Amino acid sequence: MEDVEAICSMVNSSKTRSSSTRIGRKGIGFKSIFKVAESVYIASGCYSFKFDSGERLGMMILVWSTFPEERIAGWTSLLLHLSPECDASEILQELERLDSSSILFLRRLRRVHIRIVYDGLHDKEVTFDLTRPIITCKPGELQTLELLDREQSPLMLYRHGVSGLPSTDSHGTNEQSDIVLVFPQPRSLSSNITCFTFAFLPIRDYGFRFVCHADFDLVANREDVDMSSARNQVFLHELPKAFLRAVHALNSGHLRYTWPYYLPFPTTDSFFEPLPGDIITLLSRTPVLESDAGHLMAPEKLTWVSDPYTDDHNRSLIPQDYSTFLHLSNKYHADLQERIMQLGVNVLSRTQFIEKLN
Repeated sequence: MEDVEAICSMVNSSKTRSSSTRIGRKGIGFKSIFKVAESVYIASGCYSFKFDSGERLGMMILVWSTFPEERIAGWTSLLLHLSPECDASEILQELERLDSSSILFLRRLRRVHIRIVYDGLHDKEVTFDLTRPIITCKPGELQTLELLDREQSPLMLYRHGVSGLPSTDSHGTNEQSDIVLVFPQPRSLSSNITCFTFAFLPIRDYGFRFVCHADFDLVANREDVDMSSARNQVFLHELPKAFLRAVHALNSGHLRYTWPYYLPFPTTDSFFEPLPGDIITLLSRTPVLESDAGHLMAPEKLTWVSDPYTDDHNRSLIPQDYSTFLHLSNKYHADLQERIMQLGVNVLSRTQFIEKLN
């Protein structure tokens, strides 16, 4: 009954923020259902009732009602009657585009079964499951995740611990949390596919090529990060460190020569605007790129030698033993040059090439 009382109010969430297993903020999450529905029927245990937005205070005051469809024994059942203004075709398209990454950070949800029946289309039916992989890595560890419903390569996930978070009304005294960075492996290094940022569920796309998840404080409509939150400022401060440590982990695996793909370009977004510059500054003076000799070096100490100053095997025409500068390894793909240059790597010019020949 506690949960029923919570969804009948606006700020009375039944989820205590000191718990690490439940999410929720202001008790308004359920109310978002009325963006698409005019009435909602709920049946759970011996309770059966509905909310009707057409009635006075109908989104907050329940009405006892018989569930109009067959129930699934032992489970809570919900039925939505869509509002006339709702575009049902758009909802169907969004459902078909869902994949398991949408539920990756939901701690209790394991599987979602979706069945879509299209009326009037020769009984067309689409059925599929979303299965959440289990995240087992501890802070400081890298984990490979297989999503059963994705055709692309596995995801690489890195967890970074954050401590010293300020206590808030919505989070209680839970002063420790995590930042999770997920790196989807691209089909092409020239692609520019961006990812959603999460606070358990997707918030929105901020233009990053990696997924970022943290227990951010959000604005009321849950469509943006709360800029005024001191807790969020701690996460923002920790994100460059998290990215750097993820790069150290990636440098030990098969993404050693492709991780620069995930470097963020400058953004004008108000909250995350400092992040790309802070990441670039930190990485530029840290040994994260491989030299031609096979050693990790600070990017600002390396020089990219590219066509027309390389041979058919992409090796510099000026051997390293005869150079006064350190060559970047030729194992980095040319499609990454623009992003690697952000880190302060010098690109060999015609004038420099001639000078070295002399």
